[in-house]
Amino acid sequence: MTADRCRGRLRVTMVTEGTYPFSFGGVANWCDLLVRELDEVQFDVVAIVGDADLQESYRPPANVVRVERVPLWGIREALECQRDLSFAALRRRRSATTEALLETRFVPHLEVFLRQLYLGGDVAELRSAFGAMCDHFRHADLDGTFRSRAVWNAFLHAAQANFAESARRAGYDASPYSLADLTDSLSLLYRWLMPLAAPRLPADLVHAVSGGLSALVGVAAKLLDGTPFLLTEHGIYLRERYLGAIGSSESLFVKMFSLSFMRLVTGLSYAQADVVAPGSKYNQQWERALGAPQGRLQTIYNGVDPGSFSPEPKPEGTPPTVVSLGRITPIKDILTLLRAAALVKRRRPDVVFRVYGKAPAGDEGYFEDCLALVRELRLENEVSFAGHAPSVQAAYRDADVVVLSSISEGFPYSIVEALLCGRPVVASAVGGVSEAIDGCGIAVEPRNPAELAEAIVALMNDPERRAALGLQARARAAREFNLAQCSDGYRALYARLAAGSNESSATSSEPDARSPQKSHPSAASRRV
Repeated sequence: MTADRCRGRLRVTMVTEGTYPFSFGGVANWCDLLVRELDEVQFDVVAIVGDADLQESYRPPANVVRVERVPLWGIREALECQRDLSFAALRRRRSATTEALLETRFVPHLEVFLRQLYLGGDVAELRSAFGAMCDHFRHADLDGTFRSRAVWNAFLHAAQANFAESARRAGYDASPYSLADLTDSLSLLYRWLMPLAAPRLPADLVHAVSGGLSALVGVAAKLLDGTPFLLTEHGIYLRERYLGAIGSSESLFVKMFSLSFMRLVTGLSYAQADVVAPGSKYNQQWERALGAPQGRLQTIYNGVDPGSFSPEPKPEGTPPTVVSLGRITPIKDILTLLRAAALVKRRRPDVVFRVYGKAPAGDEGYFEDCLALVRELRLENEVSFAGHAPSVQAAYRDADVVVLSSISEGFPYSIVEALLCGRPVVASAVGGVSEAIDGCGIAVEPRNPAELAEAIVALMNDPERRAALGLQARARAAREFNLAQCSDGYRALYARLAAGSNESSATSSEPDARSPQKSHPSAASRRV
């Protein structure tokens, strides 16, 4: 579908990171459902990806007019993301990136940004500096900027002036760092800011579907153009970065720099978003703590079509079965599930565990760790890794109990789908899981195999309770987590933000942010 055919529609730039339309998963599935349900909206997708050569995993519908990928790796220059620039425009960018101009027009703002990164303290100062950096990257060359002597000197001096104090505040007395630490961190900063070099697209609204790097596009559009900015968080991006840093082999300097950057970006995006729409009320705790005003928070639960799932009876003659469905990855904490299985085996040796899913690229070693633990615990007869399920319905058909042992979640589709299949759930009390299974499952402490095993055994020993919870599960999910409530919630939110009627917008208390004024959503689309 061409832009001409979409004329008159609301135009939304959806920004993704590592998901739609290039990778499967819960967030990607959510994106696909949303753009299909809101077929009256014209979407442009800016997809931040790790690999420049990824192929699309989803075929976007006709109302997704354009997909712009922003690869963080696999390219030599950010200009490879700007194929629509003319030769004359490229020359202008090069001429705006001389050492002399960088010294006066960019470095002072970078110095403020880095000081805020290390020490924090002044949101207004940070907002002003970051806005100036965003404006610079719209007119100058990102590659030339980060290869300049002026930027290297500023980066070096910021570390010398601020890192020791930053480390001391974090409880580290000795804080040495190397030249490699500095060059690695500057290289990471260059990659992380790559989304600011993405093509600017006409938009009535920017919708970032996760925090972190995808939110940078929304922050820049808000600061420079006054474009309404909506942020949806399924899981808490910053929390998952902290979890990912545990056990990391990175040096203290690189690890602290990475986490400080993500915390800075998170706070800035919460402060600038017109609405932060978490996928669960649990997420609001983090968002408020990191600066999101209560008046801008609006929870919209993920939705599933109840007609796509039905509570089929369990086939006769099958053993008592626990089913887990999801990626084989550390954040799903399959190791805790396996340790719980060993404890269940002692009390109910007839119970079997079926784990559906595969390890994503990069997590093959974790899958090997899972297989090794199965052998160590002698669970070869009790635990099977079944790979990709032919369908969710088929995966849950044999289940007496569905288990999710994650250490971090948003509002997982796998849980809602299990509820719609009429299966009771035992799951870690993380993210929005407890909200989803309230009254129709058991929430347990994450990384606690004993508590997980106890809950599984309790349900296996009580078929009447399992049946009652299954009936409650189906009714609750069909009533509260259906696809219509999700899509209608975003449809109304899009219309309200694009019309400039968000009374609690960031513009109400921040005079340097320009309030959008539009007579019609498509009449004055801003460029993102």
